[in-house]
Amino acid sequence: MPRLAWLVLLAGCVPLSYAFTPSTNAPIQARPNGCEFKVVLSQPTEGYEEIGTLQHYNGTPPKDTEKFKKAVAEQVCQVGGDGVIATSNEKGELTKGSIIKFVNHAEPIKPISDMPSVQQSDTEVPKK
Repeated sequence: MPRLAWLVLLAGCVPLSYAFTPSTNAPIQARPNGCEFKVVLSQPTEGYEEIGTLQHYNGTPPKDTEKFKKAVAEQVCQVGGDGVIATSNEKGELTKGSIIKFVNHAEPIKPISDMPSVQQSDTEVPKK
């Protein structure tokens, strides 16, 4: 029985970690360790680009954003992230995330459907 207790105790001491996979070939611009970033549970309203994804690798996944933020902070800063879109599994554990960088985009181009569909005819008659 004592062996089982030690095994359970050791299993609880496994450090929480996430595996990072880049989503782009763009050069990484690291930010200082301890950088500020957001953790959100849905897509942000600001414009953003995905830098890479995080997948739970080791340890017990957290159910709250503060523990998740502490677990991924170093990775987010190393790849220059401004935020993470966290995703939970069916148990409510935060097991995935998308590291994002906020970007400012110009006003979106109007879709073709907003353009006039028929060009007005020219009523001017050329001079001879």
